[in-house]
Amino acid sequence: MNLYKQILEKAKLSKPIIAIALKKVDQEILEILTQSKEYADIVIAGTKVSGYENYPKITAQDMSSMLISGEVDGIVHWNFGKQKIINALENQYMEKVLRLNLMHFNNHYFFIGPLRTTGIDNMIFKLSILQLAVSLMKDLAIEPKVAIFYCLEKYLGEDPNVDRIIFEGNYLTSFLSKENINAKSYGDKVKEALDHGRNILFAHNWTGAYLMGGTFFSAGADLIAQPALTERIFVSATGRLGPKTYLNALKFACALVNIKKEKQKG
Repeated sequence: MNLYKQILEKAKLSKPIIAIALKKVDQEILEILTQSKEYADIVIAGTKVSGYENYPKITAQDMSSMLISGEVDGIVHWNFGKQKIINALENQYMEKVLRLNLMHFNNHYFFIGPLRTTGIDNMIFKLSILQLAVSLMKDLAIEPKVAIFYCLEKYLGEDPNVDRIIFEGNYLTSFLSKENINAKSYGDKVKEALDHGRNILFAHNWTGAYLMGGTFFSAGADLIAQPALTERIFVSATGRLGPKTYLNALKFACALVNIKKEKQKG
């Protein structure tokens, strides 16, 4: 089943209230806002746009508070200042905002992560983000198929730290498998993992992170959105790609809100 198609289906279930974190507006953004109204009731946070509810002087902390109060169902970052919002969410909720990239490459839609490299050597961090990614995939009614990369097999036995990384990578695979999750270690074979239909590509160490990023971005892969794996709905577009990812980020946020509402109904 197509991952992106499932996101679109979930996005269309209802129209949540979404705050769009926006500082600069041009004609292209106005057109994207018009398209966004098909999926959500829009609140503009950070500037003024005619025809919308506006909070031009809002801070990132205020946006975070809007989620707590239920004033909005989710926040979508466009060009306000992503890290400020992440910091506010983490300070207010006392939890890390763990994020993934949703990507499209050679007719495949898949998640890669983690995006937060701080803590990448911490096993609790790794297990947390993997379990949350698996849960998200299940919420989208798609079987999670995990690929783990660490890219160091050829150095096995040469360095105790390398041996530890490989051991831990295999442990992650084994742990997920015992939880009845389809998981496999792929070393440095990124394209092979895609050919096998893997839809969660996880970098177990820095080498794996650089390999995945280099493989996809240098080959022209499309970055769709960056969802946060938290109870509070936050999806980021990417400043590097600009408006190209804005509408997709909003659709993903709407999908996450609607999934959350479905689960609350039982």
